[in-house]
Amino acid sequence: MSGSKIIPLLCLLSLILSVAGCGGGGDGGSVSGVASAVAKKAATVTDLGTLGGDSGSSYAYGINNKGQVVGESTTASGATHAFIWQDGVMSDLGTLGEYLGYSYSSAYGINNKGQVVGESVTSTGESHAFIWQDGVMTDLGTLGGNFSRACAINDKGQVVGQTITSAGAWHAFIWRDGVMTDLGTLGGDSIAFGINNQGQVVGLSVLSSQTRYAFVWQDGVMASLGALVSDENSGSANAINDKGEVVGWSSYALDPVVWQAGVVTPIGTLGSGEAKAINNKGDVAGYYSPAKYEGNYTYGFVWRGGVIIDLASLGGFHSAAYAINDRGQVAGYSITSSDAKHAVLWNNY
Repeated sequence: MSGSKIIPLLCLLSLILSVAGCGGGGDGGSVSGVASAVAKKAATVTDLGTLGGDSGSSYAYGINNKGQVVGESTTASGATHAFIWQDGVMSDLGTLGEYLGYSYSSAYGINNKGQVVGESVTSTGESHAFIWQDGVMTDLGTLGGNFSRACAINDKGQVVGQTITSAGAWHAFIWRDGVMTDLGTLGGDSIAFGINNQGQVVGLSVLSSQTRYAFVWQDGVMASLGALVSDENSGSANAINDKGEVVGWSSYALDPVVWQAGVVTPIGTLGSGEAKAINNKGDVAGYYSPAKYEGNYTYGFVWRGGVIIDLASLGGFHSAAYAINDRGQVAGYSITSSDAKHAVLWNNY
């Protein structure tokens, strides 16, 4: 069996990406010194459960304005499958196939039409990007290689992610009207994490120097957002809203960051972390790890109006927020009091 088959996540690590929810981090430009106040507020946190009972695990990676949530969950058989959750019910989206008894899928994004994107194992053992709609999962193919994953979809049905090309390179792509197009790179590999309704795409590209830069792609041109201070710093762009505001992370700031009109603002000074999503109101969701825990524990947050709001957990010690809709609903996961990892939905924080 080829080592590139059956969910080749180790190959993705050559990009040194944060792969949770198809996300990464970082931005570029000048640095704002604006600090954020911290508010610890009680939030309504809903346990979305799993596809396999309380002993299983689940993670929520995407949410639309209807409150539909998507992600991945273990099933009763022990497989990991993509799910959609709505009105209190978690449903299995299935897979593109099964290979030697192995099945896998994960959903990373959903638009306001209910179209879902992610990745799934195929009957040949490769992992391919998919789009799911009305009960049907469709293979988006690759650019000639044996891997692809879809990270985000806008309301026009345009999909972005990463694929292996026929030359064996890892490149960001956009899929429109049934055609997958290579977005190119800034010198090395690339991956696209987000797209807005204007068709602007954000992600991460590795330079020939192995520095990782955030990028924005528009109208056929990939432009670097730059490192925050010098080429010694790495970063990535995780999401972009319809106003063109970008969020992600920077190795210089050691914080989640917001990029607006060439100015980068670190979100607080609570420790290292990532901003994973931004809605059209400018509310940001993500996670941080307090310095005293050295990355062993993370906490979900919302950043709103310069204030960081800590999100409640299910009773365990850490959590992470991966998506936020225009209603302010936040999706992610939390450790439960029994030490299980469950997808959650936060409201009323």
